[in-house]
Amino acid sequence: MNSLNSSLRKTELNSLHLAPTNEIVKELNENTVSNINLESKKLTSDEITQLAKALANNTSLVAINLGSNGIDEIKSIEIANYLRANTTLRQLSLQSNNIKDIGAQVFAKLLGKNTSLEMIDLSRNNIDSIGALIIAEKLKKNTTLRNLAIGNNNIDEMGALCLAEGIANNTSLQILNLDSNSISNQGAQEIAKALIINTSLKLLNLRSNYIKDWGTKAFAETLRNNTTLEQLDLSSNELHEEGANALGEALITNTSLRNLNFEDNSTFDRPLQSFERALVNNTTLTTFKLGNTKMEYEDVKSLAEIIKNNTTLTKLALNIVDISPIALTTLRHSLKIDTTLTSSSVNDFNENQAAEEVQQYIKSFENKNQELLITKATSVLRVLAQETPTEIANLISEQLLTTEHDAATLRRIGHLV
Repeated sequence: MNSLNSSLRKTELNSLHLAPTNEIVKELNENTVSNINLESKKLTSDEITQLAKALANNTSLVAINLGSNGIDEIKSIEIANYLRANTTLRQLSLQSNNIKDIGAQVFAKLLGKNTSLEMIDLSRNNIDSIGALIIAEKLKKNTTLRNLAIGNNNIDEMGALCLAEGIANNTSLQILNLDSNSISNQGAQEIAKALIINTSLKLLNLRSNYIKDWGTKAFAETLRNNTTLEQLDLSSNELHEEGANALGEALITNTSLRNLNFEDNSTFDRPLQSFERALVNNTTLTTFKLGNTKMEYEDVKSLAEIIKNNTTLTKLALNIVDISPIALTTLRHSLKIDTTLTSSSVNDFNENQAAEEVQQYIKSFENKNQELLITKATSVLRVLAQETPTEIANLISEQLLTTEHDAATLRRIGHLV
């Protein structure tokens, strides 16, 4: 996703057949080929026409990828017209061409008649809201399309409003990719409302639009009512603390969402706090990508609580832009999560400061927390000594619990090991 749909397309089309155009046309005419990949093959206008004609009577083809071949409005009309007679094609990829609104219109009309297409990718095709309107109208009646990708186009609020109406009335679509368009709050709000009615959509990608807190709060309301949406990507928008808090509250009771991407949004200091209660209590979320965050002692404690209590979360991705040394070492060695540390965070690590903070950290624990304390102290010593054997580090950690120590002593022990 970085589109969510890109990985899916690779999975669906990973066994496509590549061959010279003439051979492919022959195989199409003889019904001996089921998968064709012609992405970025610089097809000529005549080659596209030959392929389109061969598609009309073919009964074996299941998937074709014609992405990045300079297909314009005229050629898109030609392809769509010949596909009207085809009854077997399930996956059509036309990403990164230039079909514009006219092309979107003819393929939308195809959806109104075709009963075999399950996936169509029209991303990166200079489609505006007029094209989105026509697609939305056909979504109301189509009952076979499962996967629609129209990301990286020029769809704005008007187009989003139309698509929302189509989503609300559609019963088959499971994956909708709208990343990198120009959808803002009102459009997001209407799409969110549509998902309260819709019971089929499982994956929605709204990455890199212009959605702010108002639009995000609408999705929070959706998550309280929708029981089918499993993946939601709101990354790279303009979301702040208010929107994050609303999503966090909704996740406490939501029982369907498996994957939430909130990366590249946070302009407030510690966004993890907005989701702490949800991550402790939610029992269905498996992947959560938060993005830029600062981390202090309290945040580390929150993460420890999440790891301790949450039994379903398998991936928690953080991009830590500012972190105290003790929090850094704890994350590195004690919490088994997927973290992305910036180079500046690593370079700013200071051994003296870490040792002093370890001393304060150790004193903050009571005897009942000794086991946790040994783990934390061990992780710090591993960083100070680079490659500290686990047994020696544990021994030193236990010694620290029962003897007087200061920052200098801790540093010396680390270097000796």
